[in-house]
Amino acid sequence: MGVIINVIAIVIGTIIGLQLKRGMSEKMSSHIMQGLALITFIIGLKGALVDQDMILLIVSISLGGYLGEMMQLEENIRKFAEWVQDKLSKEGSKNQLAEGFVSAVLIFCVGAMAVMGSLEAGLRDNHQILITKAIIDGIASIILATTKGAGVMLSALAILLYEGGMMVLAQFVAPYLSESIVYAMSAVGSLLLVALGLNLLELTKIKVMNFLPAMFLPIVLIPLFSLIRG
Repeated sequence: MGVIINVIAIVIGTIIGLQLKRGMSEKMSSHIMQGLALITFIIGLKGALVDQDMILLIVSISLGGYLGEMMQLEENIRKFAEWVQDKLSKEGSKNQLAEGFVSAVLIFCVGAMAVMGSLEAGLRDNHQILITKAIIDGIASIILATTKGAGVMLSALAILLYEGGMMVLAQFVAPYLSESIVYAMSAVGSLLLVALGLNLLELTKIKVMNFLPAMFLPIVLIPLFSLIRG
C-alpha cells in the first residue's frame, strides 16, 4: 500500500506541477528549485553525519563509484529516457525529459526513507514511513515538474520497481540484513543526497547515479569487515 501511495503521489504531483508551470515564471521556478536543493542537501547531511564507520563509508563509496562508472549507469539511464522521449514525446525536449527522470529518480529512490520504508513495509507490514515519504515526494514532484518537465512522472515506475522490489527482497533476506547493515546503507544513501543537493544548486556536476552501487555494498562489506577484525 505504501509503495502504491508513493507512486500515485508522484504522478499527481507531476500533473499539478506541469499545470503550474504554465503560470510560473522561470525566475520563481528556479528560486523554488534552489530551496528544494537546500532541503535535499540538509537531509542528506543530517543522515551522513551520524556515528558511522568511516572506513566502511569510504570503501563503499570508492568501490561503488568504480562499479557504477564501469557500468555507466547515469549515461545508460539518460539514453533510456531519451529513447522513451523519441517514442512518446514531442521533438525538442529530449534532454529535459532525461534530466527530469534522472533528477527525480535520484531524489525519490536514494536515501534513508526509501530503504528503511521499503524494508519496514516488507518485514513488518508497516507502511508509515513510505506514506510519509509519499507526501514529501508528492510535494517535491510538483516543484520538480515545474522545472524539469514530464520526465519526473517516469520516476514513478522506478519507485514501483525499486521500493516494491526492496519489499519483496526483504521477505527473503531478512535474516541476513542486520540493523547495522541497513544503518550503513542509509548513511551511504544520505551521502549521495548531499552530492545531489550540490548538483541541484549547480555547484558541482557529480555523476551521482554512478555511485548507486555503493548503497548495497555494506551487505557484503560489513560481514567481511567483521571477519577481518575478528
